[in-house]
Amino acid sequence: MPDMPSTKGQSKHSEAPRTRFALLPFFGENLTSHQCDQTLPVCTNCTKIGRPCLGYRDQADLIFLNENEATARRVRSRAAPPGRAPLSQAYSSGSFHSPILGARRYVPDADRSDVDPTPVPLSLIPNLTPTIDERAVNFFFSNHTIGVSLPSRGFIDHMHAHPDYDLDDNLLSSIKAVGLAGVFNVTKAPGLMLEASKRYTTAVRHLNSALQSPVEVKKDTTLMAVMILGIFENLVGRSENSLVAWAAHLNGAAALMKIRGPEQMKTATARRLYGQITAMLAASCLQQEIELPEHIFELRLELDKYVNVKEITWENHRVLILFTNLYAKVKKGKLTDLQEIFRQCLELDDKLVQVFSDVTPNWTFSTIYTDDDPELVYNGRFHVYQHALSAQMWNGMRAIRMMLNEMIRNVLLNGFSMKPPLFVHKAHTKQLQKSTDALYKISSDIISSVPQYLGYTVKGNSISPHNSVGSRKSVLTRNAGHMWSGFLNTSQDLPDLKTSSVPLLRTAGYQLPWALFLVGTTGIATESVVRWVINTLKEFARILGIQQATILAENLELTRLPHFATGI
Repeated sequence: MPDMPSTKGQSKHSEAPRTRFALLPFFGENLTSHQCDQTLPVCTNCTKIGRPCLGYRDQADLIFLNENEATARRVRSRAAPPGRAPLSQAYSSGSFHSPILGARRYVPDADRSDVDPTPVPLSLIPNLTPTIDERAVNFFFSNHTIGVSLPSRGFIDHMHAHPDYDLDDNLLSSIKAVGLAGVFNVTKAPGLMLEASKRYTTAVRHLNSALQSPVEVKKDTTLMAVMILGIFENLVGRSENSLVAWAAHLNGAAALMKIRGPEQMKTATARRLYGQITAMLAASCLQQEIELPEHIFELRLELDKYVNVKEITWENHRVLILFTNLYAKVKKGKLTDLQEIFRQCLELDDKLVQVFSDVTPNWTFSTIYTDDDPELVYNGRFHVYQHALSAQMWNGMRAIRMMLNEMIRNVLLNGFSMKPPLFVHKAHTKQLQKSTDALYKISSDIISSVPQYLGYTVKGNSISPHNSVGSRKSVLTRNAGHMWSGFLNTSQDLPDLKTSSVPLLRTAGYQLPWALFLVGTTGIATESVVRWVINTLKEFARILGIQQATILAENLELTRLPHFATGI
């Protein structure tokens, strides 16, 4: 992968004056025959009849309104009535609260004669408005985990909602940091990014304490906390320094897995964490052109004792770690034999083609053709995947195959130019064309997966599996919110989820910018494609809050656009 250029520096967030906020009130239509079932990211009942869901608040509705002046005017205009708590008690330190100035018990009109009309003291009423940390935790579980379906109007204590999850201070502080960064990306509320940075600092402090304990250092929560801090860098990093910090967190996670030893593979939770972390670690190693640590391969051998190695996820994972080391050896000059490089690349590419040629129905996707939103839907074509995990698997495979076929092309071209030529058979010429065609197809497929990440899907969410063709007119609908709002929130293919000690993280969206970056760096990419990739990466930063995508966009602007300007 191309070297990452230096950037001008990280953006700095100054602390804004502390301000109290209240949520804008929700006004929904009366629902008659179709009631909201509060399923996230979209209401199933409303989706079936093709209407917008107004039964609960989605992320687009989470807009903060400054209530300071209005509250101050109310307080100045009238004295507080007897029995009312002081205004200061209506606020909770460090939270965004609207003051509750008084409350009465509701009684139907027919029964009012028997009721004491005395106001209930505010001090006896629990404050139902969420604190800033409760809002962060709610956002994290709603938007960053799989298998957690929460009503968006209910801000609850997730430690009580999920008693099976081991949310210790170490993990919870990391969750708060990422959750607040996510809330900031949606609301742009002043001061939230500063609060997220404070939670990040707290999380690092908790993590350092955990690393000093021989017990805590081996816990799943400690490993997951490190992985979540890496996600924080994905969300907020806008300079090359963030890539360094991201790599450091992943290296730390790899070191923890070594300390945990082969025994960790006995639990499904640990195996899942290993798979997710090594996938992100491989992306970091590919970017740095270095090999994976040796113990990652040793742990993979141990993992194979407990899983079905023929499953698509583990087949894809095995090829990923093998390719990561092959790529590093070639880039570092440890492997220079062109015929051997050609052989190994072909072997890995053929394996991936075989694995993904016959997938089960729940891993398939549909291809939709439309004239809607041509700036986002490139060439009028986009994919709809049944769940985010499926999109992650397909794009992970495509990214590996793109790099493999780029290497195959380069090896063949170098061999053809040697005197005498190293590759002389017709099969080599055919393979050059085959790899070139594969790059065009893979690039197109990665590009086609983007709209769903930005919230687009088919109206009514009614699709048939694999390569169905939709009408070209008005088939798109958009679910505002986070990067997985266009996917179903399903855990049907995760049998271990109910017994997991930690939540299952969504990680697919954080890897897509790197796949798009690869599309822009390939030798077959046209200027139109490169400009589309640059603009889309910037949209990922603007809409989805993955600020690290900005670094990749700037890299393409510096390295690829001049190529088209000079015609070289």
